[in-house]
Amino acid sequence: MSSIMRWRRGLIVAIWGSGPERDGRVHPHPLRREPSAQLSSLTPTPAQRVRSIRSQMCEQQLDLFSSAGIQAERPLPQSMELRPAATVLDDQALIAAIPESNLADSIALATEAGRRRLAAAVPSLEALCRRFSGFGAERMVPEQAVALHALAMISGREAAQAVSQLIVRGFVRGPALNLAVSTAARIGATLPVDVLRSLLRHPDPGVRASACGCARRRPELISVMIDLLDDLNPGVAKSAACALGQIGRIEARRMHGTAWPNCPHRTDVVRCGAQRA
Repeated sequence: MSSIMRWRRGLIVAIWGSGPERDGRVHPHPLRREPSAQLSSLTPTPAQRVRSIRSQMCEQQLDLFSSAGIQAERPLPQSMELRPAATVLDDQALIAAIPESNLADSIALATEAGRRRLAAAVPSLEALCRRFSGFGAERMVPEQAVALHALAMISGREAAQAVSQLIVRGFVRGPALNLAVSTAARIGATLPVDVLRSLLRHPDPGVRASACGCARRRPELISVMIDLLDDLNPGVAKSAACALGQIGRIEARRMHGTAWPNCPHRTDVVRCGAQRA
């Protein structure tokens, strides 16, 4: 029995091996398939995978500097084209060039239109102001400023209506609003009562002072202008008093300081007060 067991053990050792190591070498399990050298070489390592991903990213990413030395052939922008001077243009060409003009051209074109007092240029000047709607909350927009000055030079019913629309629809803001209200008072533009009331209470004292010149023709706003006689800004109080003096209101005598003797409408106020007495 023992001999049979020894014989079986020797046969098993001969076939399967006695352990993981035999004769100093590692023998694989006879039923386990080890990957061949060819298959192991085809399987990428983690480092190889990273290099492959980086190469793909480089191939897909655009080269921002590849065309640095290439000169693009394109037409000269319209704003850089040489144009004739505004003074040599006829009225129709001058009016047509105003709405889409740049800063340098708009100043020259609008000034020339104002100098010629072209009533037909009023829509183009209004369009120039509308073009920059929403800008100028802190600084004056030069295009709007030159257009408003031109409208003031042209004056007339069309210009007054254009300035009124620019104010009512909110196309001018900040310093341009101040200039627009001053222009409206200068050329006699008519503004709605609710708009004038908001302008008389505007945070900017310049707007309040200019609005007094527009509100003097509205009896509904007399009480608001009387309140402005006590405005902390002397310019607003003086403008309110002058506006009240133009319509003969005795309240204009409440002007601050020594401004009352120099008021150009002082005679009208005194005459009105004498008639009431």
